[in-house]
Amino acid sequence: MRWVDSGGAERSNYQSFLIELCDLLGVSHPDPAVPDNTKNLYTFEHSITVTHADGSTSTNYIDL
Repeated sequence: MRWVDSGGAERSNYQSFLIELCDLLGVSHPDPAVPDNTKNLYTFEHSITVTHADGSTSTNYIDL
């Protein structure tokens, strides 16, 4: 019930939530991110480049 009242503050709460979820599942916590994105295989956020239909690009993020 700890997370029931957290509301829409996803960005403020997601790392704490994911650490607790990892503990519950018995898996290791995510690794610290490093500047070389190719080495960020298990982090809280992994940046990806999205190419749009018009050829422009933007950066999006995949959680955990």
